[in-house]
Amino acid sequence: LSHTIKTTCFLADIADFAAFNEVYARHFTGKPARSCVAAKALPAGALCEIEVIAEV
Repeated sequence: LSHTIKTTCFLADIADFAAFNEVYARHFTGKPARSCVAAKALPAGALCEIEVIAEV
């Protein structure tokens, strides 16, 4: 996670943003660029999905 450059976060319910942001901040401590959007539905009933771009 320390090599993350950008994330795109998809939330099934944008009302969960505050709780999501709290957990996100504990794991992505380097504060990469981020986009966060509400998605009508996510695969397998997931509540969130995070797409990550990282340097190798």
